Amino acid sequence: MSLASISIVGNLVRDPEKVEFNDGRIKSSMVVAVNGFSRSSKEKTAEYYKVETWDRLARLSLDYLSKGSQVTVCGRLTIERWIDRDGKQRATPTVHASQLALPPRPRDSSSEKVVKQLPEQLPDDLPEQLPGPAAPSSLEEEATREFSATNIAAEEEQACA
Repeated sequence: MSLASISIVGNLVRDPEKVEFNDGRIKSSMVVAVNGFSRSSKEKTAEYYKVETWDRLARLSLDYLSKGSQVTVCGRLTIERWIDRDGKQRATPTVHASQLALPPRPRDSSSEKVVKQLPEQLPDDLPEQLPGPAAPSSLEEEATREFSATNIAAEEEQACA
């Protein structure tokens, strides 16, 4: 068993898979592709990591991530060794996630829609300064903040208190 810590940034190969256990715990599994570049062969490369999240991190990954989503994962790296159908030894790098960071979601460009609907000649009674962009919704704020096992435990303790 390895205690190596790792951080990866990549895209999901497919939607996260959900596993529910009898004791109420939830696990999600996903595959993250990390793109790179080989200097020796001057070709693009990709490395694939299996990522496992548990409980609240699992729920967040299931709610906010889908195929193609970019994600940053921090956690403990282990190598799962197994034998395939042909009897060959295989190894799968697996990250047991303790933190997920999700990029901000693209905002609905509602301000652009308003500009497109304005008449060609504007009325004279417009205010001198138009209001700026709307503040991000609580859902957007939650999607862009970093989730970690320690932050989640602290939030759950505060909720129970």
